[in-house]
Amino acid sequence: MYQAILLDVYGTLVHDDEGAVNDVCVQVADLIAVDPSAVAAEWSRRLEASAEMAYGAG
Repeated sequence: MYQAILLDVYGTLVHDDEGAVNDVCVQVADLIAVDPSAVAAEWSRRLEASAEMAYGAG
């Protein structure tokens, strides 16, 4: 019996707007006085960790 159905719509139905992401990274970096690349790296790390947890052991 299925417990879930995973649909991968990233890049098909959902478009990643790098420009918007970069703008947000710059804004956050300005608020906390760090390099925008540090914000982008942390954003990516957290997004990847969330994706890994999303599908579980099975």
